[in-house]
Amino acid sequence: DPEPISKKMKFSSNEDFGDGETILDADGKPSGKVSHNAIEKRRRDKMNMYIDELAAMVPMCSVVSRRPDKLTILKMAVRHLKALRYANGGGHQNQLRPTLLT
Repeated sequence: DPEPISKKMKFSSNEDFGDGETILDADGKPSGKVSHNAIEKRRRDKMNMYIDELAAMVPMCSVVSRRPDKLTILKMAVRHLKALRYANGGGHQNQLRPTLLT
């Protein structure tokens, strides 16, 4: 059986979560879920923007026939940075790591 909805929460169609419903607190104001969803969307948008920027900077990402997924972009970026480090004579693994991580 589904749990009953708390008496402090009610549903309204004032603001849309994509399903036409929003959760209101006891005072009839939108709950923290509205602002959390907006904050999370901004975080995802910012992360996607930086991944796209990274993809534009990595030569291997531009030669593939279709846009690579995020994990592939990150893998290609790591490979590219390792190749640059090797080309510059820096074959040591710890050379680019911050002291905090070593």
